[in-house]
Amino acid sequence: MLFIDEAQSIENILTSLKILYDNFPNLKVMVSASSRLDLDNDGVEPPFKKWVRLYHLYTISIFELQHGQNRLELDRQREERMIFGSYPAIFRLSNHKKKEAWLNKHLLDDLYKDMLVFQAIKHGQKIRDLLRLLAFQIGEDISLSRLGKRLDLSKQTVSHYINLLEKSFVIFRLNGFHRSLAKELSKKPRIYFYDLGIRNALIGNFSPLDKRNDVAALWKNFLLIERKKSNAYQQRFISTYFWKTYTGAGLVLQQHCIDGYSESESG
Repeated sequence: MLFIDEAQSIENILTSLKILYDNFPNLKVMVSASSRLDLDNDGVEPPFKKWVRLYHLYTISIFELQHGQNRLELDRQREERMIFGSYPAIFRLSNHKKKEAWLNKHLLDDLYKDMLVFQAIKHGQKIRDLLRLLAFQIGEDISLSRLGKRLDLSKQTVSHYINLLEKSFVIFRLNGFHRSLAKELSKKPRIYFYDLGIRNALIGNFSPLDKRNDVAALWKNFLLIERKKSNAYQQRFISTYFWKTYTGAGLVLQQHCIDGYSESESG
């Protein structure tokens, strides 16, 4: 067995893996990457891809913790998860100061690395400013044009940066639901963070929930990402959307898609 870490930093990694696959049929290869490897635009032959299995390793989930803790213990930890997130390192640190320091260091040392180095992004400060703006707007309709004006960037550049942030597993997008695909695509998306500790580090706020004015946004993000983790680990193939009326009432819709059959649930 061969294990390759940080594979996104290796030039032509997928082509190299195919060479290994062709020449060493008994070799098993495990590859980890902190950003998504693009299997659709890499020039690698389709027959090779069917032997590739992709796994998304999220931060620690409530779905995992519930197997070793009771409901009361999980409830006591909820505020901690909403403030400091769920990276494995956070669980090993003994106090809030150490957790804040780790999150800030991780943010500076690792979070931007793939985009600034491997993606050859020249305007690193623009990425940071964009992330801060998104962090203040979790759960709100996002206008790429308005973000571009605030950052002095084109709408296309903002869209490109958001795509990179999604590929680096920093944020994920929730699109609006509509029965017309054209209208669905025209809706403004909403942005959420894979980890709330990173989000709170971006805005420099690790205050307790009873001293914050963004608890509703944190709670909504927390529920969405935990649901996303639970669905993934139970292999439930689901597309998630937001839906709202003109009066402001809203729901989160999940559409199950298995073998061409679909059904929806809301919550």
